[in-house]
Amino acid sequence: MAVSALESDFIGRKDELDQLKAVFRAAAGGKGSTVLIAGEAGIGKTRLLAHWQRWLLEQNARVGAGDCLDYAQAPYAPFVDALRALLATDPAALEHALAARSILSERIPELGGSRDARRGQVSKRQLFDAFAEAMRIMAERAPVVIGIEDLHWADQDSLDLILHLSKSTARERFVVAVTYRDETPEDGPLAAVLARLLRRANTVSVRLAPLEAIHVRTLMQRALRTHPSLDRPALARRLELAEGNPFYAEELLRHAIEGGGPDVPLTLRAVILERLRALRGDQRLVLAHAAVIGRDFEPSLLAAALSYDVDDVVKALRVARDARLIVEVPAQPVSYRFRHALVQQVLRRELLVPEMQAIHAKVARALEARAAASGSRAMELAHHYWEAHDLEKTRQYAELAGDAASNALAHAQAAMHYERAAEAGAALPRDERSRLYEKLAFSLLEAGMVERSLRAFALALDCLKDARDAERTGNLHLGMSRAERLFGDRTAALRHADAALALTASLTRSLVRYRAFVFKATLAANVGDLPVLLANLEEAQAFSGEPDLGRLSRVHALRAQASSIQGRFDDAKREIDTAIELSRESADGVTLSVNYNDAAIIHDEAGDLATALAMCERAIQAAQERLLTHAQAVACVNRGLYHLLLGDLSAARRSVESSIAAAELDDQPLLAGAACAVGCLIAVHQGDESFAASPFDEALVRQTISFGGGYALLASAALAEILARQGRMDEVPQLLSDAIAGVRAPSGDLWIILRPARFARPDDLVRLRALIAQWSTRQSSPRGAAYLAVLDSLADRARGQDGSARAHAAEAATTFSQIGYALFEAFALELAGRRRDAISAYRRVGAHGDVARLDRQSEPRGRRDRHAAELSGREREVARLVGAGKSNKVIARSLSISERTVENHLTSIFKKLGVSSRTELVANMTQAVMN
Repeated sequence: MAVSALESDFIGRKDELDQLKAVFRAAAGGKGSTVLIAGEAGIGKTRLLAHWQRWLLEQNARVGAGDCLDYAQAPYAPFVDALRALLATDPAALEHALAARSILSERIPELGGSRDARRGQVSKRQLFDAFAEAMRIMAERAPVVIGIEDLHWADQDSLDLILHLSKSTARERFVVAVTYRDETPEDGPLAAVLARLLRRANTVSVRLAPLEAIHVRTLMQRALRTHPSLDRPALARRLELAEGNPFYAEELLRHAIEGGGPDVPLTLRAVILERLRALRGDQRLVLAHAAVIGRDFEPSLLAAALSYDVDDVVKALRVARDARLIVEVPAQPVSYRFRHALVQQVLRRELLVPEMQAIHAKVARALEARAAASGSRAMELAHHYWEAHDLEKTRQYAELAGDAASNALAHAQAAMHYERAAEAGAALPRDERSRLYEKLAFSLLEAGMVERSLRAFALALDCLKDARDAERTGNLHLGMSRAERLFGDRTAALRHADAALALTASLTRSLVRYRAFVFKATLAANVGDLPVLLANLEEAQAFSGEPDLGRLSRVHALRAQASSIQGRFDDAKREIDTAIELSRESADGVTLSVNYNDAAIIHDEAGDLATALAMCERAIQAAQERLLTHAQAVACVNRGLYHLLLGDLSAARRSVESSIAAAELDDQPLLAGAACAVGCLIAVHQGDESFAASPFDEALVRQTISFGGGYALLASAALAEILARQGRMDEVPQLLSDAIAGVRAPSGDLWIILRPARFARPDDLVRLRALIAQWSTRQSSPRGAAYLAVLDSLADRARGQDGSARAHAAEAATTFSQIGYALFEAFALELAGRRRDAISAYRRVGAHGDVARLDRQSEPRGRRDRHAAELSGREREVARLVGAGKSNKVIARSLSISERTVENHLTSIFKKLGVSSRTELVANMTQAVMN
């Protein structure tokens, strides 16, 4: 089966590729170098080199390549292959280099050098000089780059030649780039050569680290887009085994796409089994037992489980370490770790199920004999007894393990243990099972596994023996309310909060009742519903019990939000400072992080973005200290938005990538949609189509829109930009109209929709202007006036009043420049008709997508026609049908392709022709395209 989703992906190596491009530019100026590209097997060295070589050919460089082979180490073979490749592109390059040709012709007969007896007396130095001279001569005609792969298999002669050539590169226009595995033995010949090369000033070292989580998730999202039937959570768990290794990740994805089971793909098994051949049968048995214990293991526990002497176990582990299967971990007690999770997985898969269960039982008994059931040992005991299918022992330890994990804030691990305790305790009384499901539900909720938490809450309610226990039942409904909010279903969240209030109606001192009012106030604040916010705050403040400091701090934070909505910023700042102080006093990390996020929003509303960014940083720090992935992701999204507003696109992208990379977002559609939306807005400006496509999920974004408030504005703005790129302009005006109509209380969030407003209908521009004017009256910052000037410019342009439109835009550009809103300054300059200034401003902030768009629009007609001529045959067909007024669905049916493919073709057509909508496409289409 073809797995096209994985072909030609190049993800996560932009910085390294940029470094290699800089190396070439320096070489083109006469400062060559030796490049050492290092990394573990499968890390992407070959792919990086291939993409660089592709780019080099576009720069008219001469490129040659050679491979070192583990099974055929012919002297100088990779350099001979590289030189042959260079000569194939320029056969006459060495026509007048008689001496070099004579020396090299013995190894490259096609050079046709003289065949006198002197050839047999050529010294090693003369041969090396001939190679260097050949490179120098070819580099005079065009810069030369040779790439040598797998240097760890090179013969000694080839290693010596690299040392010689590296001296020449410093003053010539050629580069020698080599790849090698960084597992090189310290006493081997390659290590000595590398040490000498690294001491030279013209050596560039590029070490490839594992891919970051965002890039592995991008691979997964691409696979899911073309194969939607794949089990997303299962796929995510499988990809964790890759540990950022792109080859491993792709092979695991390929295996899943092709219907492979949970086994490790044969391609990866072969790599690992090759290393396992270094172990004898008894040593392999030791390692198999270690794999059952876990990724990390202690020799003493391993010996106890095997009934071996510790010294015998250590001898076997030494062989495994030398085979680079395990590494020693400096710790007390001494422990070891499998070098890669896949090694452990392969060893486990070689065991039969009864063998595996027996080993788990032996390990559990050994643990039980040497440690009390507390802390991490309780977790280990619960795990091994579960795997041994000993339900009685599992019940004994799993809840203890869950409690220990929960206390350590390891909520996902706690949930796993509670779930096992509940399953092992299927015969327990209903009330006992309800208590376990309750613990499970709240652990899942804290871990961000929202959909599963909702199911656990439902089970807890179903098993509750006494439904008249209003406090406990209300607390379960309140937990479900929190989960529904994270899931993006505001209606369901309100329904469960109301259920909690109804259950506790007679309990005036109920903390659950108090928290329900606070939660309803939070939901109202999310969408700017001031009356409902104030009403629920009033109810919370009438609470006659003793609220905990954390919840009391949230009341102050909500008062701050209410004051902010009313434009009373001094009051808002006092209230949020009180909220932060109370949450610090209570040591409630969750509330502290949330309060810092609220403080950021309030300072943004007051026009103080510097303080808003500082509050985001504090929110992130507080969340990291308490392992609160959701709160951290929220703060990163907010920080990304502020950086976007200021025009720092690189910082904005880094911030939102850290949110998108969070695996917890898979089960939190509301936050995932917000992160996706910010990422797409950034990508549109940067012109990064791969990034814009990877995190974009239209259904997810539309679900975020349905929640309302600032989330809806953000998601609507992103969707408008993406739809415009896809040529679906007929959908955009209504989308913007709905977003504007959904604003309950005007806020600073309205800036998000200002740029997409260029697609809005005239009457919606009027409504948006009225909202911003209302909000602007509360502002001491001049940004509100600048926003209004932009809208006036758009409205005048729609009426054909170009002079007035430009004047308003120029006024906005001046204000944006003064307050440091660089991206909006560029946009205003564009509206003012100052194209050159706009391009310069966009370029300064890294908005290369906007630069390319304006560059294309400013090209002469003839060049645009050439762009049109660059359309593929299928793109011409799509363009012709668009010109005929056909929808994407009709085009897809006519051409027997999917709507997604039509959208992809339109994106490419828009880019080539420099247009941003179907209307512009029809207006700018040349006769050549139409025919």
